[in-house]
Amino acid sequence: PAGGGSLSTLLQLELSGSKLQSLPDSLCDLACLRSLRASDCRLAALPEGLGRLRALQALRVDGNRLTRLPERLGDASLLAEVWAGGNLLDCLPASVGLLSGLHTLGLSPNRFAPSARDSS
Repeated sequence: PAGGGSLSTLLQLELSGSKLQSLPDSLCDLACLRSLRASDCRLAALPEGLGRLRALQALRVDGNRLTRLPERLGDASLLAEVWAGGNLLDCLPASVGLLSGLHTLGLSPNRFAPSARDSS
């Protein structure tokens, strides 16, 4: 922060309803962050480096304007909950499949197209 303080030990960050349109890349340097909540803002994108948050366990970004999630999101290996419904997503990054501890994936509603398997 501009005041010279340090957020390096921050565990939870609550930004929901703040009307932010973007998050700074420096957010990805919060090594101890376990929970990031940024629901009902105006976010069109998330920082690409979000996967660097190795302690992140919960990500709540529902009700935004996201068209995609960061490609390396699966690098945040402790991620157990992802809430991203109410966005404009039409696919998930392949790296989400690497999240072996993921037990909650909230994606509805979004713009996912039915797979070829669903139409037969």
